[in-house]
Amino acid sequence: MQVQVVRAATRHLALSEARRRLGPDPLVLAVRRQARADGSGFEWEAVVARDTPSAEGAPVKTSASFSELDALKLDLATVQAGLPKDTSTHDLLLLARRLTQLEHGLLEGVLASKKLEAHWLPLLERLEHSGYPRAEALAILQRVEAAGARVDGPKVEPALLHRRLRQALAATVAVAPAEERVRPKLVVFVGGSGVGKTTLAAKLVADLCLGGSRQPVLGTLLPKSGVAIDTLKRCARALDIEYTEVTQAAQLHRLWERAESVPVVLDTASINPRADAAIASLGRLLRAVPDAEVHAVVPASHSLEDFAVATSAFGLVGAKRLAVTRLDEAPMVGRVLAASSAARMPISYVSQGPRIPDDLVRPALESLLDAALSSEGMVRS
Repeated sequence: MQVQVVRAATRHLALSEARRRLGPDPLVLAVRRQARADGSGFEWEAVVARDTPSAEGAPVKTSASFSELDALKLDLATVQAGLPKDTSTHDLLLLARRLTQLEHGLLEGVLASKKLEAHWLPLLERLEHSGYPRAEALAILQRVEAAGARVDGPKVEPALLHRRLRQALAATVAVAPAEERVRPKLVVFVGGSGVGKTTLAAKLVADLCLGGSRQPVLGTLLPKSGVAIDTLKRCARALDIEYTEVTQAAQLHRLWERAESVPVVLDTASINPRADAAIASLGRLLRAVPDAEVHAVVPASHSLEDFAVATSAFGLVGAKRLAVTRLDEAPMVGRVLAASSAARMPISYVSQGPRIPDDLVRPALESLLDAALSSEGMVRS
């Protein structure tokens, strides 16, 4: 079992760093606030764990059910909630190891029920670790075998299985064209409230300015007074670029014409993806620019169901690209790949943190696959 102690200034930062190191769902053994060793104040400490199977501590076979697994997880959470500050983590480690053994055995049973050999287990765990739902991960492995990846014989080369799985994933996921993302024309970010559209727009224009492109135009489509408008105005002043607000199709069409010579980046007022009337109204306005680069913005912390709701709704207004924010808070690249594949939307931009523009990423397909199939984080591209 891999156990780490993570320290940070806040509880949120400590857990975020734990997820970055050990994956989206580490076993949190303890989270506590304590004095810094140098006496300079307080910090948060998280004791987290993830099982690393080895020959010495091989997982045991079990006939337990997933309900028993959930009950054991609840036991762990209950013990953790009442953990005194000076309590040893030994008992928690024993409980965590039993939990991982139980889950490992159950997954072997799931593979057998799908007529998949046990040698797929590490890759099934890797896909789940990266955020793929179990049903989707199993379906992918079944497709790989059906395409000829089944390996018979006493020895199975993990590299071969890994390569075949990578090829299968690459066939279902796409990224937006590099030329479009480096030299955009009319860019429109659409999404719900609090998804990070405004910050993403600010990151993109700042990146374009620093990258030496022609000074972009920054604006808001269907503006509503509030923090987002003030943020974009301050950004435009800081970068010494033009800021504009668009309320009519004629204004939007003129910006589309200007985008042939200078990049135009538009944030939009937040729209609830379940608000049919608002979606229809935005769609009517965007019909004035049918070839605009419209991006559905969704946080990585959303569930796959929420991804589906957002991409379906904003696909109706013309969104053909998926921009993902807050990957630092929920480092589940597999979930992003699964959402992109289900929506048939290429991934355009990824935001990995709050820094402008440093945390804006134009991911290459290879770096996304690397992040989903290894323990490393996203590679900036």
